[in-house]
Amino acid sequence: MKHALVVFALALLTACGAPSQGASSSAGSSAQTPGAKIEISNPWALATPGGVTTAAGYLTIVNHGADADTLLGVDSPRANSVDVHNMIMQDGMMAMRPAGALVIPPGGTLTLAPGGLHLMFNGITAPFAEGDTIAVTLHFDHGGDVSVNLPVRRAAP
Repeated sequence: MKHALVVFALALLTACGAPSQGASSSAGSSAQTPGAKIEISNPWALATPGGVTTAAGYLTIVNHGADADTLLGVDSPRANSVDVHNMIMQDGMMAMRPAGALVIPPGGTLTLAPGGLHLMFNGITAPFAEGDTIAVTLHFDHGGDVSVNLPVRRAAP
């Protein structure tokens, strides 16, 4: 069990610490709010071994609106809480810190990808297995709630 946790921690840091290479057109579903102001694309989550309580998820948010919008929070029935975290270098070591609310400018894109901003699922109810889909709801200041499913994979698409 301890070995599995160490292996997962290394995999999570590797996935969170290595920038993704290019975009994938088959990286899952896309979701939009009514009026298509907020679009979510390329959603996916990292598979986890049994015994871990955290997981990572990734996606891209496009604001097609004429005004800035703010991602206020995220939730999922598969976790006690979901935060947006950022990978930062601190004293020569990679660390994760909550990012808080994030503003997406009009016509702008916010990418949550390995190596930077990402969804951090805390207190997951069961391991994320390859082939699962993880339901999340993103809460926007102006765009309202947007639901999307994250397909679970072993590595970046």
